[in-house]
Amino acid sequence: MFGLKNHLVIFVHNNELIWLAGRGEEQGRSLLRLPLEEVLNDGNVSERIPKFIKGKYRSLCIVPDHWFGNKSYPFQSRKANLIEPFLEHKLTSTYPEITELRHLFSYRHTSITSGGEGVTAYFLQDHKGYELFNALKRLNVSPRQITTLAFLWMEKLSQITSDFSRDGTLLIHINKEECSLYFYFNGNYLFSRNVILPETTDWMEGIAFEINQSLYMFSQKTKSELNRFYMLSDVSSNLNSLSRTLGHDVIDIGPLLTPSDTFEDDELSSLNGVFDLSLKGTFLNVSHRQIRRGLEWEPVQWTGIFIGMLLLLLLVGENLILGRMFRAEADITQGLYQKMHSLDGITLSDDESAVDRVLQTIEQPRAYDAVYRLLVSLPDGVRLKKIDLALETPSEVSLTAFVSAMDTDLLKDILTQLTNQIRHHFKSAQGFSVNDIDVRKDSSNNMNPTAPYLISLKIGLV
Repeated sequence: MFGLKNHLVIFVHNNELIWLAGRGEEQGRSLLRLPLEEVLNDGNVSERIPKFIKGKYRSLCIVPDHWFGNKSYPFQSRKANLIEPFLEHKLTSTYPEITELRHLFSYRHTSITSGGEGVTAYFLQDHKGYELFNALKRLNVSPRQITTLAFLWMEKLSQITSDFSRDGTLLIHINKEECSLYFYFNGNYLFSRNVILPETTDWMEGIAFEINQSLYMFSQKTKSELNRFYMLSDVSSNLNSLSRTLGHDVIDIGPLLTPSDTFEDDELSSLNGVFDLSLKGTFLNVSHRQIRRGLEWEPVQWTGIFIGMLLLLLLVGENLILGRMFRAEADITQGLYQKMHSLDGITLSDDESAVDRVLQTIEQPRAYDAVYRLLVSLPDGVRLKKIDLALETPSEVSLTAFVSAMDTDLLKDILTQLTNQIRHHFKSAQGFSVNDIDVRKDSSNNMNPTAPYLISLKIGLV
């Protein structure tokens, strides 16, 4: 819950998985590269993944465009609780062989070619997509979101062009190795094509040929014509020559991009123009249903954290005031105690007892410090339910919390993280272990399917 929230981008590129730093001074820097086949085939790659990459991070996985499919359906309602069951039934009926499809799809409202309101479902259609997600989950690096370059460009074009939602649009992205063609209609993605550039200098004719071949498919799908042609080129290209060959004006969108959009890496130049966008989360993507439910609970969790921190501040203020009062009383009592010992050996046992009680009170653990150390010990997947403090002897802090774990392996990992953090933050709990945590199924009326376990524990403060 209080762990690092690094933004990482996992890019599937040329049969490799490339982890890229999302933010900070290292933004865009390659952190890790692994062969895709080794990850998919459960190769011995776990020990090659650094610890700072593993865990619950805000990571995004960018996969090839052809791993995704899309289907449009007429549908008048815009209510999500009606659309999602409808699309789940349609997609699972159409693709019964993809058993996990119901967990990884998204949609956009659109107008259909026959007229009227509709929805377009976007979903993983390549089995490699599901194999990769499950492999990353086993390695504890599962992404929160999965998207494609075509989806990222769909969002970028909607931001920098005023007519994107009304016309048929083609984006031609040329880099040193290949040319990507992205086709959109009325603001929605249709399909894409990749053209490997030949080593000769007359590659512009090959691009024009592939575009003209794809125009027929576009007109078949939309019953319309392409109106807008945009180009972004990382290499020297003749815009006028391409415009003449296609018979359409081709607009260079390079000047429309801001410096923060650029991604200076020759090998990964296909990310140029949209890498910065990939960190903001406003683009079309799919999230696994289990992860999506967890994301829906995040605002509730942060509200609880805010309220808890507010109460913590009140406890800190109260503790400071009481601490000052106790210190003042202790100073007076200590002076009296010393004065009494200087009176020819005369002592009063009652006053000595009073001094002992004051000093004992001063040495008691501070409430706000114990609460804070326990809160920072909670790993991701643990949602606070209740904290109790007992400052009388023996002083201790107890906690009850929900745990988001859909299987026992994940539960064990979370409890191990929790015990390690407690031993780190509490000197009095060096012998604390998983066996000291009471784990049970949440049988309350508020049982949450994403947090089926309820844990409770106690930690002595002295």
